[in-house]
Amino acid sequence: MVVRHVSGRPERQPDGDNLRRACRARGSFCHIFRIVTDPLQRLAGLHLRRLLRLIDTLESALCGDSPGSFPMRDHYVARLLDLLDLTTGVLRSVHA
Repeated sequence: MVVRHVSGRPERQPDGDNLRRACRARGSFCHIFRIVTDPLQRLAGLHLRRLLRLIDTLESALCGDSPGSFPMRDHYVARLLDLLDLTTGVLRSVHA
C-alpha cells in the first residue's frame, strides 16, 4: 500500500500481510518442531517426570506443606484451568 506523505513523496506503509506470513511460518515451524521433540521427550521419560513433579508440587502447595522442589508458575495454573475448561466443554457437549 502506497500512501502520499505530507511532503508529497510516496511512502510505503506496512500492510500486515508480511506479519501474518511471518506468524504462520513461525507457528508451522513450532508445530513441526513439537511433533519431532514430543516423542523424544516421551521416550526419555521427561513428560512423566514433569507431570509427577507438578502433581507433587500442587499437592504440597494446596495442603500447606513446605514448597516443592520448584515454585508453582503461572503457566502451570493456566494449563490446569485450560484442562478444566476443556473437560467442562466436553461434558456439556456430551450431555447436550
